Amino acid sequence: MKKIMFIMILASMFLMSCEAKKNDDLDIEENESTVVSEVAGENEDVKVDEETKSETTMTEETDSEPEKKIFVMDKEIKFEKDNVEGKIKYLELNEDGATLHIDISNKTSKKIAVRTAYESINSYMVYGESELNLEPKETSLMKVFFSKQELDNSNITEIKKIEFKFIVSDPDTEDEMFRINNVVLDISKDGLEEIAYEKKDIVLDQNGLKLIKIKDEKLSSGEYKLRLLAINNTGKDIFVSDVDAYVNDIKETANFKANILSGKKAFIPIKFEDMTLKKYGANNLETVKLQISVFTEDLLTELFISPLFFIKY
Repeated sequence: MKKIMFIMILASMFLMSCEAKKNDDLDIEENESTVVSEVAGENEDVKVDEETKSETTMTEETDSEPEKKIFVMDKEIKFEKDNVEGKIKYLELNEDGATLHIDISNKTSKKIAVRTAYESINSYMVYGESELNLEPKETSLMKVFFSKQELDNSNITEIKKIEFKFIVSDPDTEDEMFRINNVVLDISKDGLEEIAYEKKDIVLDQNGLKLIKIKDEKLSSGEYKLRLLAINNTGKDIFVSDVDAYVNDIKETANFKANILSGKKAFIPIKFEDMTLKKYGANNLETVKLQISVFTEDLLTELFISPLFFIKY
């Protein structure tokens, strides 16, 4: 009997030992499985990061900058008056337009504001954005920007000649101190192209000012883009603006304004505020009537007012 009891105790102890070992093995397997899973997760994350980084780097390397051309002057072009000096460095062309880079030196003992005005390219009046404030004895870069839209409006595909006035003002009062009237930059030795037009397209020829009809364009918004080519042979710098405007004998509000230097030309758009495709269809635009006033550029003297003239389509 004692032997049987002893054998049963040994068997019980053996079974308990086996169960404990089994539980220990299970714990080890679970821990090992968790560790492997975490390491696998880290490896996957690292792999994704490396691939993403590689792709980003390749994109940055393959991205190309907008095409641009630089025209450097073969000789120094500078202008100077009353201890303010400008040196033209280069002309940059890109998909946004054209930018003229000019170093401006203020050799005076006063603060000054400088800008260009009455800009023309290839003898066509255009608008250039430029403005710079300078401290006494300071030299800085001024950029004169001509937008692509501005160049397109004047049918300019190649820049051969740039002209402008250089104006120096008091930055506090905005009073003009002085100006340099004619800064000229010849880029090409080729002659300037003249726009051909027929006599029937001349809608006004008065006192040396000609206005010539340009083919109308219809925009995606339904509005019409109408332009007149103005040629100023009055012998004066002038400001032209509309007095009255009619479309198909209906009075409209027009925006027809331009500064034109003597001997220069300008494409002047006629903008009607309410001129939509719904109101004036392509087949219904018959005539535009316009009357303009012409002043000297300083607006001090009225030179003449035109009769009401017709633009037929």
